[in-house]
Amino acid sequence: MSGDLAAVLFSLAAAFFFGIMPIFSKRGMAYFDAQTGAMITIGAVAVIYTLVSPGWMRAEYFFTPGFWVFFINGFIHPTFSMYMSYEATQRVGPTVATTLAATTPFWATAIALVMLGEHLTPLNAL
Repeated sequence: MSGDLAAVLFSLAAAFFFGIMPIFSKRGMAYFDAQTGAMITIGAVAVIYTLVSPGWMRAEYFFTPGFWVFFINGFIHPTFSMYMSYEATQRVGPTVATTLAATTPFWATAIALVMLGEHLTPLNAL
């Protein structure tokens, strides 16, 4: 399988799982609140990555500043994002919450233009 085809397949799989996640989240909200759901999700991901990371991470990675930036970001960003996503799904339903979450590329582009001095290209505008 070529690299381009693999990238497309991975992108489609990610889109599928992102699309189906709010359905399961809405069902889970019948048993837990958004905060508990986020903590369970982040805890499960942390355990899974802790178990499988020795297979691909080198010991020297732990001693670089970049590791700790991603480590801290890896807990803060997903925790708040999952909490807000679950809360939105609980309050307005999966359709509206997912539609609003789909504006992420717009906000990422706008912030990159303003804060990082990026240039708007036709590909970014698309």
